[in-house]
Amino acid sequence: MIEIIIFFFTFHAKFYQPMKKIITLFLLTMLVHYGQCQNVKSHVVEIPNHGIYIPNQTFNITSVLDNRIQKETIGTAQKGMSNRQVDVVFSKPVEDYLLGYFQNNLPTYTDVTEVVLKVDRLSVSERTMATKEIGFADLAIEVLVEENGEIFSFGKFEANIEESGLDVTSGHGERIYQVLMNCLHQFSSSEKQMLAFVPIEEKSGFLDYKPLMRKGLFKSYSEWVNLDSGNESPTGFKIKGMGEGGKFPRYQPMDEKTNKRIKGIFAFSDGESFYLNASQYTAADYFVKAQLVGPYFLFEDQVTDAAATASFGLVGALASTKTNLYLFNPKFGTVRVLDDRYIKELLSGHPEILKAWEISDGKREIKKDLMVMLNEVLQEKD
Repeated sequence: MIEIIIFFFTFHAKFYQPMKKIITLFLLTMLVHYGQCQNVKSHVVEIPNHGIYIPNQTFNITSVLDNRIQKETIGTAQKGMSNRQVDVVFSKPVEDYLLGYFQNNLPTYTDVTEVVLKVDRLSVSERTMATKEIGFADLAIEVLVEENGEIFSFGKFEANIEESGLDVTSGHGERIYQVLMNCLHQFSSSEKQMLAFVPIEEKSGFLDYKPLMRKGLFKSYSEWVNLDSGNESPTGFKIKGMGEGGKFPRYQPMDEKTNKRIKGIFAFSDGESFYLNASQYTAADYFVKAQLVGPYFLFEDQVTDAAATASFGLVGALASTKTNLYLFNPKFGTVRVLDDRYIKELLSGHPEILKAWEISDGKREIKKDLMVMLNEVLQEKD
Protein backbone atom coordinates (compact mmCIF):
# COMPACT_ATOMS: atom_id res chain seq x y z
CA MET A 1 0.00 0.00 0.00
CA ILE A 2 2.77 2.46 0.86
CA GLU A 3 4.30 1.92 -2.57
CA ILE A 4 0.97 2.79 -4.20
CA ILE A 5 0.68 6.03 -2.21
CA ILE A 6 4.21 7.15 -3.09
CA PHE A 7 3.74 6.23 -6.75
CA PHE A 8 0.37 7.98 -6.87
CA PHE A 9 1.77 11.12 -5.21
CA THR A 10 4.75 11.37 -7.58
CA PHE A 11 2.58 10.88 -10.65
CA HIS A 12 -0.04 13.45 -9.70
CA ALA A 13 2.39 15.99 -8.30
CA LYS A 14 4.08 16.10 -11.67
CA PHE A 15 1.04 16.28 -13.92
CA TYR A 16 -1.58 17.93 -11.74
CA GLN A 17 0.15 20.83 -10.01
CA PRO A 18 -3.05 22.87 -9.34
CA MET A 19 -4.48 20.05 -7.22
CA LYS A 20 -1.24 19.42 -5.38
CA LYS A 21 -2.47 20.60 -1.97
CA ILE A 22 -5.68 18.58 -2.11
CA ILE A 23 -3.85 15.47 -3.24
CA THR A 24 -1.20 15.94 -0.57
CA LEU A 25 -3.83 16.21 2.17
CA PHE A 26 -5.63 13.16 0.85
CA LEU A 27 -2.46 11.08 0.71
CA LEU A 28 -1.32 12.19 4.16
CA THR A 29 -4.68 11.01 5.52
CA MET A 30 -4.14 7.67 3.83
CA LEU A 31 -0.63 7.42 5.26
CA VAL A 32 -1.92 8.04 8.79
CA HIS A 33 -4.59 5.40 8.31
CA TYR A 34 -2.00 3.02 6.90
CA GLY A 35 0.28 3.59 9.88
CA GLN A 36 -2.57 2.87 12.26
CA CYS A 37 -3.31 -0.38 10.48
CA GLN A 38 0.24 -1.59 11.00
CA ASN A 39 -0.32 -1.58 14.77
CA VAL A 40 -3.11 -4.17 14.51
CA LYS A 41 -1.57 -7.42 15.72
CA SER A 42 -4.57 -9.76 15.66
CA HIS A 43 -8.30 -9.95 15.14
CA VAL A 44 -10.29 -11.52 17.98
CA VAL A 45 -13.28 -13.61 16.88
CA GLU A 46 -16.28 -14.49 19.03
CA ILE A 47 -18.69 -17.24 18.00
CA PRO A 48 -22.25 -15.87 18.39
CA ASN A 49 -24.26 -17.38 21.24
CA HIS A 50 -27.12 -18.61 19.10
CA GLY A 51 -27.42 -21.82 21.06
CA ILE A 52 -26.90 -25.29 19.55
CA TYR A 53 -29.95 -27.46 19.05
CA ILE A 54 -29.36 -31.11 18.16
CA PRO A 55 -32.59 -33.13 17.72
CA ASN A 56 -32.60 -36.21 19.98
CA GLN A 57 -29.18 -35.30 21.38
CA THR A 58 -27.48 -38.38 22.85
CA PHE A 59 -24.12 -36.91 23.88
CA ASN A 60 -22.42 -34.33 26.06
CA ILE A 61 -19.10 -32.73 25.09
CA THR A 62 -16.90 -32.92 28.17
CA SER A 63 -13.54 -31.99 26.68
CA VAL A 64 -11.92 -30.43 23.60
CA LEU A 65 -8.50 -31.40 22.23
CA ASP A 66 -6.69 -29.10 19.79
CA ASN A 67 -4.82 -31.44 17.44
CA ARG A 68 -3.69 -28.69 15.07
CA ILE A 69 0.03 -28.11 14.64
CA GLN A 70 -0.28 -24.33 14.56
CA LYS A 71 -2.23 -23.63 17.72
CA GLU A 72 -1.47 -19.90 18.08
CA THR A 73 -4.05 -18.74 15.52
CA ILE A 74 -7.13 -19.94 13.67
CA GLY A 75 -6.28 -18.21 10.40
CA THR A 76 -5.86 -14.76 8.93
CA ALA A 77 -7.97 -11.68 8.26
CA GLN A 78 -7.36 -8.52 6.23
CA LYS A 79 -7.27 -5.18 7.99
CA GLY A 80 -7.26 -1.60 6.77
CA MET A 81 -6.96 -0.05 3.33
CA SER A 82 -3.76 -2.00 2.74
CA ASN A 83 -5.53 -5.33 3.39
CA ARG A 84 -2.74 -6.19 5.79
CA GLN A 85 -2.95 -9.81 6.93
CA VAL A 86 -3.31 -10.29 10.69
CA ASP A 87 -3.78 -13.40 12.79
CA VAL A 88 -7.28 -14.41 13.82
CA VAL A 89 -7.60 -15.70 17.39
CA PHE A 90 -10.17 -16.52 20.02
CA SER A 91 -10.07 -14.70 23.35
CA LYS A 92 -8.71 -17.93 24.89
CA PRO A 93 -6.81 -20.99 23.63
CA VAL A 94 -8.99 -23.07 21.27
CA GLU A 95 -9.52 -25.90 23.77
CA ASP A 96 -10.68 -23.58 26.57
CA TYR A 97 -12.72 -21.33 24.30
CA LEU A 98 -14.67 -24.09 22.55
CA LEU A 99 -15.32 -26.03 25.76
CA GLY A 100 -16.67 -22.87 27.39
CA TYR A 101 -18.76 -22.18 24.31
CA PHE A 102 -20.32 -25.66 24.43
CA GLN A 103 -21.02 -25.32 28.14
CA ASN A 104 -22.96 -22.11 27.44
CA ASN A 105 -24.69 -23.11 24.20
CA LEU A 106 -25.09 -26.90 24.04
CA PRO A 107 -27.61 -28.47 26.44
CA THR A 108 -26.34 -31.23 28.77
CA TYR A 109 -28.31 -34.35 29.59
CA THR A 110 -28.06 -37.31 31.96
CA ASP A 111 -27.65 -40.91 30.81
CA VAL A 112 -26.02 -39.95 27.52
CA THR A 113 -22.55 -40.60 26.10
CA GLU A 114 -19.76 -38.26 27.19
CA VAL A 115 -17.50 -37.49 24.25
CA VAL A 116 -14.27 -35.64 23.53
CA LEU A 117 -14.12 -33.32 20.51
CA LYS A 118 -10.72 -33.51 18.78
CA VAL A 119 -10.14 -30.57 16.44
CA ASP A 120 -7.97 -31.57 13.47
CA ARG A 121 -8.62 -28.44 11.37
CA LEU A 122 -10.06 -25.08 12.25
CA SER A 123 -9.28 -22.08 10.09
CA VAL A 124 -10.74 -18.91 8.64
CA SER A 125 -9.37 -16.83 5.79
CA GLU A 126 -10.22 -14.03 3.39
CA ARG A 127 -9.63 -13.19 -0.22
CA THR A 128 -10.07 -9.80 -1.88
CA MET A 129 -11.62 -9.55 -5.33
CA ALA A 130 -12.00 -6.37 -7.37
CA THR A 131 -15.45 -5.47 -5.98
CA LYS A 132 -15.95 -7.80 -3.02
CA GLU A 133 -14.30 -9.98 -0.41
CA ILE A 134 -14.75 -13.70 0.15
CA GLY A 135 -14.61 -15.26 3.62
CA PHE A 136 -13.93 -18.91 4.35
CA ALA A 137 -14.30 -21.17 7.37
CA ASP A 138 -13.11 -24.77 7.50
CA LEU A 139 -13.51 -27.34 10.30
CA ALA A 140 -12.58 -30.99 10.70
CA ILE A 141 -13.23 -32.84 13.95
CA GLU A 142 -13.04 -36.36 15.32
CA VAL A 143 -15.39 -37.48 18.09
CA LEU A 144 -13.76 -39.70 20.72
CA VAL A 145 -15.08 -41.68 23.67
CA GLU A 146 -13.32 -43.47 26.51
CA GLU A 147 -14.55 -46.93 27.48
CA ASN A 148 -12.86 -49.32 29.90
CA GLY A 149 -9.66 -47.29 29.80
CA GLU A 150 -9.44 -47.35 25.98
CA ILE A 151 -10.07 -44.56 23.48
CA PHE A 152 -12.45 -45.16 20.59
CA SER A 153 -13.48 -42.97 17.68
CA PHE A 154 -17.02 -42.34 16.52
CA GLY A 155 -15.67 -40.99 13.26
CA LYS A 156 -14.39 -37.85 11.56
CA PHE A 157 -16.61 -35.04 10.33
CA GLU A 158 -15.81 -31.92 8.35
CA ALA A 159 -17.50 -28.89 6.86
CA ASN A 160 -16.56 -25.66 5.14
CA ILE A 161 -18.38 -22.52 4.06
CA GLU A 162 -17.67 -19.63 1.70
CA GLU A 163 -19.46 -16.27 1.74
CA SER A 164 -18.94 -13.00 -0.13
CA GLY A 165 -19.53 -9.39 0.85
CA LEU A 166 -17.97 -5.95 1.02
CA ASP A 167 -16.30 -6.73 4.38
CA VAL A 168 -16.25 -10.37 5.49
CA THR A 169 -13.99 -9.99 8.54
CA SER A 170 -16.90 -9.40 10.91
CA GLY A 171 -18.59 -12.62 9.75
CA HIS A 172 -15.87 -15.09 10.75
CA GLY A 173 -17.59 -15.93 14.04
CA GLU A 174 -20.89 -16.70 12.31
CA ARG A 175 -19.16 -18.88 9.71
CA ILE A 176 -17.40 -20.86 12.45
CA TYR A 177 -20.79 -21.35 14.10
CA GLN A 178 -22.22 -22.70 10.84
CA VAL A 179 -19.46 -25.27 10.23
CA LEU A 180 -19.55 -26.28 13.91
CA MET A 181 -23.29 -26.91 13.70
CA ASN A 182 -22.81 -28.83 10.46
CA CYS A 183 -20.22 -31.19 11.97
CA LEU A 184 -22.23 -31.81 15.15
CA HIS A 185 -25.35 -32.62 13.12
CA GLN A 186 -23.31 -35.00 10.96
CA PHE A 187 -22.11 -36.79 14.10
CA SER A 188 -25.57 -36.86 15.65
CA SER A 189 -27.11 -38.46 12.56
CA SER A 190 -24.27 -40.99 12.08
CA GLU A 191 -24.46 -44.63 13.09
CA LYS A 192 -22.01 -43.96 15.97
CA GLN A 193 -20.02 -47.13 15.44
CA MET A 194 -17.02 -47.15 17.77
CA LEU A 195 -13.69 -47.73 16.04
CA ALA A 196 -10.28 -48.18 17.65
CA PHE A 197 -8.53 -44.85 17.87
CA VAL A 198 -4.92 -44.54 16.70
CA PRO A 199 -3.41 -41.27 17.96
CA ILE A 200 -1.19 -39.17 15.70
CA GLU A 201 2.46 -39.47 16.61
CA GLU A 202 3.81 -36.27 18.09
CA LYS A 203 7.11 -36.54 16.21
CA SER A 204 5.52 -35.34 13.00
CA GLY A 205 1.88 -34.47 12.64
CA PHE A 206 2.46 -33.60 8.98
CA LEU A 207 0.23 -35.09 6.36
CA ASP A 208 1.74 -37.84 4.22
CA TYR A 209 1.41 -36.03 0.90
CA LYS A 210 2.69 -38.84 -1.35
CA PRO A 211 -0.61 -40.76 -1.72
CA LEU A 212 -2.32 -37.44 -2.55
CA MET A 213 -0.15 -36.86 -5.61
CA ARG A 214 -2.50 -38.87 -7.83
CA LYS A 215 -3.93 -37.63 -11.10
CA GLY A 216 -7.24 -35.88 -10.74
CA LEU A 217 -9.34 -32.73 -10.57
CA PHE A 218 -10.29 -31.60 -7.06
CA LYS A 219 -13.15 -29.21 -6.39
CA SER A 220 -12.09 -28.53 -2.81
CA TYR A 221 -9.32 -29.15 -0.31
CA SER A 222 -11.54 -31.71 1.44
CA GLU A 223 -11.93 -33.64 -1.79
CA TRP A 224 -8.18 -33.63 -2.38
CA VAL A 225 -7.31 -35.06 1.05
CA ASN A 226 -10.05 -37.70 0.75
CA LEU A 227 -8.37 -40.53 -1.13
CA ASP A 228 -11.74 -42.04 -2.01
CA SER A 229 -12.73 -39.08 -4.17
CA GLY A 230 -11.27 -36.71 -6.73
CA ASN A 231 -10.88 -39.21 -9.55
CA GLU A 232 -10.13 -37.94 -13.01
CA SER A 233 -13.21 -36.47 -14.68
CA PRO A 234 -14.99 -38.86 -17.09
CA THR A 235 -13.96 -36.91 -20.18
CA GLY A 236 -10.37 -36.52 -19.03
CA PHE A 237 -8.37 -33.32 -18.99
CA LYS A 238 -5.26 -31.81 -20.46
CA ILE A 239 -3.12 -28.96 -19.19
CA LYS A 240 -2.83 -25.70 -21.08
CA GLY A 241 0.24 -23.64 -20.27
CA MET A 242 0.38 -19.85 -20.55
CA GLY A 243 3.66 -17.95 -20.55
CA GLU A 244 5.69 -21.09 -19.97
CA GLY A 245 8.75 -19.39 -21.37
CA GLY A 246 8.55 -16.61 -18.81
CA LYS A 247 9.29 -16.34 -15.11
CA PHE A 248 5.71 -16.92 -13.96
CA PRO A 249 4.01 -19.60 -16.07
CA ARG A 250 0.32 -20.21 -15.47
CA TYR A 251 -1.92 -23.14 -16.29
CA GLN A 252 -5.52 -24.18 -16.87
CA PRO A 253 -7.13 -27.64 -16.90
CA MET A 254 -8.95 -28.18 -20.21
CA ASP A 255 -11.59 -30.73 -21.14
CA GLU A 256 -10.02 -33.11 -23.65
CA LYS A 257 -13.18 -33.44 -25.75
CA THR A 258 -14.60 -29.92 -25.74
CA ASN A 259 -11.28 -28.11 -25.30
CA LYS A 260 -13.04 -25.80 -22.83
CA ARG A 261 -11.60 -24.66 -19.52
CA ILE A 262 -12.75 -26.72 -16.54
CA LYS A 263 -14.05 -24.35 -13.86
CA GLY A 264 -14.64 -24.57 -10.13
CA ILE A 265 -11.43 -26.45 -9.33
CA PHE A 266 -9.40 -26.00 -6.15
CA ALA A 267 -6.38 -27.89 -7.51
CA PHE A 268 -5.40 -30.59 -9.95
CA SER A 269 -2.53 -32.98 -10.54
CA ASP A 270 -1.20 -34.87 -13.54
CA GLY A 271 0.22 -37.50 -11.19
CA GLU A 272 3.64 -35.86 -11.07
CA SER A 273 3.09 -32.16 -10.36
CA PHE A 274 0.57 -30.30 -8.20
CA TYR A 275 -1.26 -27.21 -9.49
CA LEU A 276 -3.02 -24.84 -7.08
CA ASN A 277 -5.71 -22.32 -8.02
CA ALA A 278 -4.29 -18.82 -7.52
CA SER A 279 -7.68 -17.76 -6.15
CA GLN A 280 -6.44 -19.22 -2.85
CA TYR A 281 -4.24 -16.14 -2.40
CA THR A 282 -5.27 -13.50 -4.95
CA ALA A 283 -8.19 -12.28 -7.07
CA ALA A 284 -7.49 -14.49 -10.07
CA ASP A 285 -8.54 -17.81 -11.56
CA TYR A 286 -5.50 -19.55 -12.99
CA PHE A 287 -3.23 -22.28 -11.64
CA VAL A 288 0.38 -22.27 -10.49
CA LYS A 289 2.63 -25.32 -10.38
CA ALA A 290 4.29 -26.18 -7.08
CA GLN A 291 8.04 -25.63 -7.17
CA LEU A 292 8.46 -27.79 -4.08
CA VAL A 293 6.30 -30.57 -2.60
CA GLY A 294 6.62 -32.20 0.80
CA PRO A 295 5.34 -31.35 4.28
CA TYR A 296 5.01 -27.89 2.72
CA PHE A 297 4.26 -27.01 -0.93
CA LEU A 298 5.99 -23.91 -2.33
CA PHE A 299 4.60 -21.62 -5.04
CA GLU A 300 5.92 -18.46 -6.68
CA ASP A 301 3.70 -15.93 -8.43
CA GLN A 302 3.49 -12.30 -9.47
CA VAL A 303 0.25 -10.75 -8.24
CA THR A 304 -1.54 -7.41 -8.31
CA ASP A 305 -3.61 -5.98 -5.47
CA ALA A 306 -7.22 -6.03 -6.73
CA ALA A 307 -8.31 -3.34 -4.29
CA ALA A 308 -5.50 -1.03 -5.43
CA THR A 309 -6.43 -1.59 -9.07
CA ALA A 310 -10.10 -0.84 -8.36
CA SER A 311 -9.21 2.33 -6.44
CA PHE A 312 -6.33 3.72 -8.51
CA GLY A 313 -6.70 2.05 -11.90
CA LEU A 314 -3.57 1.42 -13.95
CA VAL A 315 -1.44 3.45 -11.54
CA GLY A 316 -2.52 1.26 -8.64
CA ALA A 317 -2.04 -1.92 -10.65
CA LEU A 318 1.52 -0.99 -11.64
CA ALA A 319 2.52 0.10 -8.16
CA SER A 320 0.98 -2.87 -6.35
CA THR A 321 2.41 -5.65 -8.52
CA LYS A 322 4.59 -7.89 -6.40
CA THR A 323 6.36 -11.21 -6.68
CA ASN A 324 5.60 -13.44 -3.70
CA LEU A 325 6.34 -16.91 -2.46
CA TYR A 326 3.39 -18.81 -1.02
CA LEU A 327 3.47 -21.82 1.25
CA PHE A 328 0.65 -24.37 1.18
CA ASN A 329 0.25 -26.61 4.23
CA PRO A 330 -1.33 -29.84 2.93
CA LYS A 331 -2.39 -30.92 6.43
CA PHE A 332 -4.67 -27.92 6.92
CA GLY A 333 -5.18 -26.60 3.40
CA THR A 334 -3.92 -23.14 4.36
CA VAL A 335 -1.92 -20.82 2.08
CA ARG A 336 0.23 -18.02 3.47
CA VAL A 337 2.69 -15.52 2.08
CA LEU A 338 6.22 -16.62 2.93
CA ASP A 339 7.31 -13.40 4.63
CA ASP A 340 9.83 -12.80 7.41
CA ARG A 341 7.28 -13.30 10.16
CA TYR A 342 6.04 -16.63 8.80
CA ILE A 343 9.57 -17.88 8.14
CA LYS A 344 10.57 -17.21 11.75
CA GLU A 345 7.41 -18.97 12.91
CA LEU A 346 8.16 -22.02 10.74
CA LEU A 347 11.80 -22.19 11.82
CA SER A 348 11.28 -21.52 15.53
CA GLY A 349 12.00 -25.19 16.28
CA HIS A 350 14.96 -25.38 13.90
CA PRO A 351 17.61 -22.96 15.24
CA GLU A 352 20.31 -23.81 12.67
CA ILE A 353 18.05 -23.07 9.70
CA LEU A 354 16.67 -20.00 11.46
CA LYS A 355 20.19 -18.65 11.97
CA ALA A 356 20.89 -19.12 8.26
CA TRP A 357 17.83 -17.00 7.53
CA GLU A 358 18.73 -14.24 9.98
CA ILE A 359 22.20 -13.74 8.47
CA SER A 360 20.97 -13.95 4.87
CA ASP A 361 20.03 -11.10 2.51
CA GLY A 362 16.38 -12.22 2.61
CA LYS A 363 16.02 -12.73 -1.12
CA ARG A 364 13.49 -15.14 -2.64
CA GLU A 365 16.12 -17.69 -3.68
CA ILE A 366 17.29 -17.90 -0.07
CA LYS A 367 13.71 -18.49 1.05
CA LYS A 368 13.38 -21.32 -1.46
CA ASP A 369 16.61 -22.96 -0.28
CA LEU A 370 15.50 -22.75 3.35
CA MET A 371 12.14 -24.36 2.58
CA VAL A 372 13.95 -27.21 0.83
CA MET A 373 16.04 -27.67 3.97
CA LEU A 374 12.97 -27.52 6.22
CA ASN A 375 11.09 -30.12 4.17
CA GLU A 376 14.11 -32.43 4.24
CA VAL A 377 14.43 -32.12 8.02
CA LEU A 378 10.71 -32.77 8.57
CA GLN A 379 10.72 -35.82 6.30
CA GLU A 380 13.81 -37.24 8.03
CA LYS A 381 11.88 -37.16 11.32
CA ASP A 382 9.25 -39.42 9.80
